[in-house]
Amino acid sequence: MIIGRICERFCCQFFIIAIGIFFTMHVNGQDACSQNLESAQMHFDQGRFYHVESLLSDCLKNGFNRQERINALELLALTKLYLDQMDQADSVYLDLLRLDPERKINEQIDPPDLIFLHNHFRTRPVFYWSIIGGINFSSPTIIHDYSVFDELQTNEQPRARLGFEGGVNIEFNVFRNLYVGGELLFLRKNFVYTDDVKFESKERIEGYKISQIESNSYISIPVFVKYMVGEERLRPYFYGGLSVDLLMYSGQSDIAKESPIEEDPVEITSRDITSFRNPVNLSGVLGIGVMMKSGGLSLVAMDLKIVPGLTNITKESRRNADQGNMIISGVVSDAMRINSISLSVRFIRPFYNPKIKKK
Repeated sequence: MIIGRICERFCCQFFIIAIGIFFTMHVNGQDACSQNLESAQMHFDQGRFYHVESLLSDCLKNGFNRQERINALELLALTKLYLDQMDQADSVYLDLLRLDPERKINEQIDPPDLIFLHNHFRTRPVFYWSIIGGINFSSPTIIHDYSVFDELQTNEQPRARLGFEGGVNIEFNVFRNLYVGGELLFLRKNFVYTDDVKFESKERIEGYKISQIESNSYISIPVFVKYMVGEERLRPYFYGGLSVDLLMYSGQSDIAKESPIEEDPVEITSRDITSFRNPVNLSGVLGIGVMMKSGGLSLVAMDLKIVPGLTNITKESRRNADQGNMIISGVVSDAMRINSISLSVRFIRPFYNPKIKKK
């Protein structure tokens, strides 16, 4: 029992001492490397370039913290450049860009040789990928009104309704600030279509009001060209393109009132009208946004997008089918396009692969 306690105390003390020795050696090692970096900078400033690499080599393997390593690689790359060892300078600076891929050059402060070396490399992201989430407002544009109520006194009022969207995005850099990209989105587009239908007789004017809510679910594949302005912390951009929308489901809910003065609906029906809608539709894509740094390599963007419908969502071959089962069969069969405006948030991650530009 006593021997066990002695062993336990000994192990605890040994563990504490070992940790203390480790941290002491680590701090002393860092201090030594910091001194070597200062000494290397002094030799460089005095033109004694051949002493720089010997002072930095061991600490570059293990000893510098991240910022010290960045400074040491920059100093060593310039040293190789001044010694006319261009291939080695390129190799060292490539290590620097891999460690700090978003490194920027200040032409007002940095030496011309460093600017020359930096411009030797491709430093823009090869591509961005992002996760998207947002809301949209959609409303129909009637191409042709086939309503069975056309001969009656009607007041048709299509209105936008809130929907949502989410998905992923990828964009490839093709030239300077120009990117081409695509998205894979799930969309829910909703709108309301209201009719006030009135029947005039000798005694009085009778009628009813019908509000029809339509929901359309799509898998959307937009492709676009984007231009990004600048490379600062805030980066505005704008883009345009075309979207292919694949219909997954379309449904309608009708709320009818026997007369305009009644407050409560007297009849509610819901139905699947997917077979009455075209399975593939096309839309335009026009958008603007601003991208901003959020920490590390990550970025966040706020994006406003207009999506005008280009094709008729109604399947003409089914326009007159099954009319008897629809409360507002005329609305179901109208030829129409869906237009949307969306506001989204994008969480973005760039992918860098720095390399020497082709000569």
